[in-house]
Amino acid sequence: MRAFIQGSIVLCLISCCYTAIPSKDEVLAALAKAKKIGLTEEKLEKIEQNRERKTSPKCLMSLSHGKRMHGNVGMDKNVNAQIRAMRILQSENNHSLEEVTHEDVLHVFKTTNGGTCNVAKPPEECDPDVKYRSADGSCNNLNNPEWGMAGRSQDRLLPNKYDDKLGLPRTVGINKKPLPNARLISNKIHNAVGLNVDRSQNLTLHAMGFGQFLDHDLTLTPLISAVEQCCDKTAKDDIDNCFNIISQEDDEFQPIFSKDHCIEFKRSAPVLCPDSQSNGKPVRQQINAITAFIDGSNVYGSSLERQKSLRDGESGIGFLLKTSTLRNAERILNGDSADCVLTESGQHCSKAGDVRVNEVPSLTAYHYLFVKEHNRIANILKDFYPKTGSDEIIFQETRKLVIAIMQTIVYDQFLPSFLTDDTMKRYRLKTSEDYTYEAGINPTILNEFAVAAYRMGHSWISPEMILFNKAFKPLGNGEVKTEDTFHNPSLTYRPKAFNKLMYGLSGVASPGTDRFLVEAVRSNLFLDKAEGFALDLAALNIQRGRDHGIGTFYDYMEYCRLDRVQENWNEDISEKFVDGVKDKVVETGYDLPGDIDLFTGGLIEKTVNGALLGATLECLIGEQFKRLKFGDRFWFQSETANYNKKQIDEIRKYTFSKILCKNFGYNTVQFPNAFKLTDKMKKCSEIDDINFSVFDPR
Repeated sequence: MRAFIQGSIVLCLISCCYTAIPSKDEVLAALAKAKKIGLTEEKLEKIEQNRERKTSPKCLMSLSHGKRMHGNVGMDKNVNAQIRAMRILQSENNHSLEEVTHEDVLHVFKTTNGGTCNVAKPPEECDPDVKYRSADGSCNNLNNPEWGMAGRSQDRLLPNKYDDKLGLPRTVGINKKPLPNARLISNKIHNAVGLNVDRSQNLTLHAMGFGQFLDHDLTLTPLISAVEQCCDKTAKDDIDNCFNIISQEDDEFQPIFSKDHCIEFKRSAPVLCPDSQSNGKPVRQQINAITAFIDGSNVYGSSLERQKSLRDGESGIGFLLKTSTLRNAERILNGDSADCVLTESGQHCSKAGDVRVNEVPSLTAYHYLFVKEHNRIANILKDFYPKTGSDEIIFQETRKLVIAIMQTIVYDQFLPSFLTDDTMKRYRLKTSEDYTYEAGINPTILNEFAVAAYRMGHSWISPEMILFNKAFKPLGNGEVKTEDTFHNPSLTYRPKAFNKLMYGLSGVASPGTDRFLVEAVRSNLFLDKAEGFALDLAALNIQRGRDHGIGTFYDYMEYCRLDRVQENWNEDISEKFVDGVKDKVVETGYDLPGDIDLFTGGLIEKTVNGALLGATLECLIGEQFKRLKFGDRFWFQSETANYNKKQIDEIRKYTFSKILCKNFGYNTVQFPNAFKLTDKMKKCSEIDDINFSVFDPR
C-alpha cells in the first residue's frame, strides 16, 4: 500500500511539474491565424466605412490629447497579433499562460513578429557630469537611464487584473460576475443633477487649473491607432482595440445616450513589456509619451525637436520662448490649425511644450503664464552672461530655474492645499525636509496614479469659465459654459482674456472634493449635437482603469495597509464610504464591495480629521510624488542641481502668488498660497520677488 501511494505521488509530481512548451510550428501557426484575424477585421472596417461613405471627422476625444496621443499603427498591430496568438495557444492548444510566455516562445515571436516592447531607448552612454537635464528625461538615473524618460511604459504598484492576465480588459469581479456598466455607475454615483453640491471652503479654482497643467507635465497616454472608429459595426467587438461603453437604457441626463448607443472608447496604445510586478513576463502595458519628472515638459516639450521649435532665434537656439502678436499685443505662440476647433476667422490654435494646450482656455492661460515667466527671468539672467554666444547657457539656466520654481510650487503650495499634514510628512514631500537623491527610487509614472488616483481632480472642474476684473468681480458677458470651450480658443481672444481668466480662477471657489463631476464633463464632454457625439468623463475614467487592468479599490486599500472593504453588502460599510452612498453603489450592480473600481472607490471613501481626500487616494498620490522628488537626480535641492543655500532659499520663498502678480497684472492675491481660498489677500507690491543677484555666477 505504501509503495502504491509513493508511486502515485511520483506520478503526480511528474505530471504537475511537466510543462509542454509550445513548439515553434505551433507558435507560427497561432501567429499566422492571429494576423489573419487582424487583417479580416481591418478589411471589414474599411468596407463598412465605404458602404456608409464615412469620412474621418475630427475626433474630439483624440484631439483633446493632440497629435501624439495616437500610438504607432505597426506596433499596435504587432502587439495585438502576439496577444491573440498567445490566447489561441491557450484556448485551442491547451497551453498555460506560463507556457505561452516561456522565453523560448517569446524568442520565436520576436524573430517572426518583430519587437513588441519597442519603447524609447536611452543613449548607450550617459555623461555623469552633464549640467542640465535632457529634454526627453533620459539619463536622469545613471544606472537605469530609461527611468522617467518619455516614450517608456508606465509602471505598476500591483500586478495587473486583466481578465486573461495578458491584456483583456477587466470585465468581471471576484466571483466572475460582470462588472456594472461604466455609464450606469456614473449616473448613480458621480451625478450631481438636482443636488445642492457645495463649493469648497478651502480651495480656489487654481487647484483645478494648475492641477491640470501639472498633470500635463507628468503623463500622456497614447490611444490605439489600429482602428479609426470604434463604434463602427465591424469594430464594436474588437476587444483588442476597442472597449466601448454601450448605453443600457435611454439616458435621462443626455438624450444622445439612447438605449444601445455606443459611447466610443479606444483602448490605450499597447506595448508588450514586463513591469515591476510581472516577474519578467511581458503583459500589455501603456506608454507615457512625455517625461515623468516635474521638469517643465509642458512648457519646454519632451523632445529636443519640440524644445527647439519653441525657442526663438535662428534654428531654435535663442534664450527666449517664442510668442505671437495680435494687434500689437503679445499672446501665446500660434500653432497648427488642426490642433483645435476654430470657429472665428483671424484666430489660431496655440502651441506649447505639451500638445494638449488647446483643451480649455484656462489651461492655455497657464501655458502662457509660464512662457511669460521664462522670458521675464531670461531677460534678467542674460545680464549675468554678457559674452557673445551665451544664449544656450542663458536658456538652460532659465529653464533650470523655472523647473525649480515649479517644483517648489507643487510641493510647498499645491500639494499642501489638499493633502493632510500627516501625508506630507509621511512621504517627506515638503521642501523643508532634508533632501538626498535616492538612485534606487524609480520615478516612472505609476499606472494607478495616472488612470485613477490623480483624476480625483476632475471633481474640481467648474461648470463655467468666468472672466473677472482685478477686484475679482465677474465681468458682464464674461461667463461661458465649460462645455462650450473645449478646443475652442475664442474666449482667449477677448481683450486681456488671459489676465481675466486668471482673475476668475483666483476669485471663484473650487467645487468640492467629492464624488461628483459637473454635467459639462459628465454628460456633455466634447458635445457635438449635430454629430450625435458626447462623452462622459467619469465613465471614461472607470473604463480606462479596466482597459489598463488596474486592480480594485479593495486592492489598493490593502496596498496602503488600510482596513479591507467588507466581504459582502450585508456587513456594515458605513465606516468606509461617505454617508448615503452604499445604496447607490449596490444599485449600480457591483456584486461585492471588493469589486468597486479604483476611481469610484477613491472618490466615495470617507475622509477623516478634516481631510479632503480618503486615505487610499492620499496614499497613492503621496507615493507618486515621493518618487518624483527623491528619484530625480536633478531635483533643485540635489547635488547635481548645484544650487547653493542662498539660491535654494530664494527659490523656496518664491510663490505662485508672485508669479501671478508679475505676469498678469494682479493688484492683490491670496498669499502665501494662491490655491487656498482661506489665505488672506495681500498687495502684490508687498510680496517679494526672487533676489536674482544670488544667481549671478560672476
